Order: sequence, then structure tokens, then C-alpha cells
Amino acid sequence: MKIRLASPETGSSLRREVAGYIERCHLADGGYFFARVLPSSALDTFFAVKSLSLLRMKPEHPRDIAEFFFGMMNAGWLNKMAGLYASSSSGS
Repeated sequence: MKIRLASPETGSSLRREVAGYIERCHLADGGYFFARVLPSSALDTFFAVKSLSLLRMKPEHPRDIAEFFFGMMNAGWLNKMAGLYASSSSGS
């Protein structure tokens, strides 16, 4: 079986399409949820930002995302080990 790589033009188009899908999952509360219903999910938000990073792209509304996470933290939702892992690995 021969694997064929996409051309640079196709790859760029696919990156834009994937990033567009991710951004359409950005919700009014500042986070992301792939089911596209409120409230956003901290885990989906982490995966959305990480996926954009892997695509070498940045979120369209980084301030909204930061405010979403600050709100989660202030409400006590990110005081668990999973929250610590997600926040520490997001810079890689």
C-alpha cells in the first residue's frame, strides 16, 4: 500500500478547514465545546487550543479563553490534578 502525502496547497487548505471547525466550537462563555452547547468544557478548550497550536495557528479570541479559565479557577473547578496537568502541558 502506497501512502500519498497531500500537496502543500491541499495541506494549507485542510489546516484552515480544521481550524475553522475548531473556532466554530468556541462558545459565548469563552471556552470551547465540540458538542457546541453551553457551558464550555475545560477539557475541550484545552484540546482546541492544543490542536490549533499543532496546526501552527492561534485562537481567534485568546482573551476570552483566558477569562474562561480564570472563571473556572475562581469557581474551584480547576483545583484537581487533571486541571494542573492541563495547565502545565499547554505550553508545550
